[in-house]
Amino acid sequence: MGSNIGVFVGSASSFNIIRAAENIGQALSEEFSVHLVSTKKSFAEEVSHSYEQYHGTTENSSTLGEISALRSYIESWKPDALFQITEPPIHGTIVGCFAAVYDIPFVYRYSGDRFYEYRDSLGFDKIVHFGLNNVLGRTPLVLAEACVALGPTGNSRLVRRGVPEENIRIIPPIVNKGQFSPDGSCIRFDTDRHVGLFVGRLSRRKGKEIIERNLPKILDRRSDLQFVFIGEQTDHFTVPPHCGDNITFVGSVPPEEVPKYYRASSFMIHPSLSEGVPRAVLEANAAGVPTIARDVGDVGYVTDNTFTTESEFVNLVCDFESLQPNSVDRFTADRVKPDYARLFHKII
Repeated sequence: MGSNIGVFVGSASSFNIIRAAENIGQALSEEFSVHLVSTKKSFAEEVSHSYEQYHGTTENSSTLGEISALRSYIESWKPDALFQITEPPIHGTIVGCFAAVYDIPFVYRYSGDRFYEYRDSLGFDKIVHFGLNNVLGRTPLVLAEACVALGPTGNSRLVRRGVPEENIRIIPPIVNKGQFSPDGSCIRFDTDRHVGLFVGRLSRRKGKEIIERNLPKILDRRSDLQFVFIGEQTDHFTVPPHCGDNITFVGSVPPEEVPKYYRASSFMIHPSLSEGVPRAVLEANAAGVPTIARDVGDVGYVTDNTFTTESEFVNLVCDFESLQPNSVDRFTADRVKPDYARLFHKII
């Protein structure tokens, strides 16, 4: 096998990170020896099939534990390159500093739309998020040999912050077309209404208030819709009592069950306030389900069905039959793997 690449996730362990770590490990493993650095043993074991080996799981999941895990890995294995794939400001800074000290090429991945996250924050969080993402978050940009943006908007964010365009590669997330194929089994809902699906954490940042304000307007026009929410509900959800019969809260479901919900749906809503390239939109497209999404970050890179105003959101939902899903062909492993290979062959 070829050069060693250390992929750092630290203590990150969300479902989206699991999928990203799996796909990135598999994309690199055909041409490189890929090692995972994680402080979460359960996480490392779940994605271990995508990596030659994993390191760091004996450390605790604090920032100091993440630092210790990375230092130990570097000193033991002397990797040929380091790749940070999560938490750009903090993990990017940690990995970038170690890469500079040990003279190792470092690739930075700009996931999410972190530089603009403060705009949708409230109160003191606005200051915290600005400082974290726009002050500390600039450090890894200076230290990185190359940067990965998930789409053209992410690319432009990096260029505006001084990263030479020739040092940026647009490499989007990978979606498994087979796993989310429209032809698989689906959930049977106890309704003959058209199902509008929401996937993910139902929180303010994910558009909860947009849904609350506009669901009554939608149902006044389309009483034949049933809105189904799967995922964690972190905040209280408030709508008028007469809307309750048209809303179903499923809660968290096992990852392997999620494709069944897409296949049972007529459309998906994704009114998030801040995004990079949302995995849920890619998955819905792969399942043949059109998504109605707020036009933020790189959302427009993955779907044409976007809105900027709440009246546009209402109209798109009420006219969902006219919408089509977008192709995911450019987001498959076969299309993305060569991009990763070219990037790392260039810097090693």
